[in-house]
Amino acid sequence: MIKKIVLGCFVGLGMLVCSPSAQAQGYSSVLPGTRFAQPLPYNRPPLSPYLNLYRENRGPLSNYHTYVRPQFELQRIVNQQDRSILYLQNQSATLRRDIQTIPQSEVAPTGNRGQFMNYGHYYPDNRPR
Repeated sequence: MIKKIVLGCFVGLGMLVCSPSAQAQGYSSVLPGTRFAQPLPYNRPPLSPYLNLYRENRGPLSNYHTYVRPQFELQRIVNQQDRSILYLQNQSATLRRDIQTIPQSEVAPTGNRGQFMNYGHYYPDNRPR
């Protein structure tokens, strides 16, 4: 009996040591074979929204229009926003990379030097006397 417990402990310890790390939630990253970050397919709800069809109906609408359809619409909008955010992140990374490759000799000077509290262009007759 004790041998089985000790053997079970060693097997469990071996599995903990040898197993790779697991992510609790998916995150967006560059998938193999793609150039930019893509949303991972982990954004599905753990339970089907159709289970809400069996809830007690408390309003004039059916359970489908009260619970199920709004949940699908919410999931669609969240996925669309996730894709938009990833697209903007990819664009900003591309622009940042392009800006860093521009040599400093090609960058135009910024213009006239600045001056603090200079209102001469608003009050042309306000000259020190």
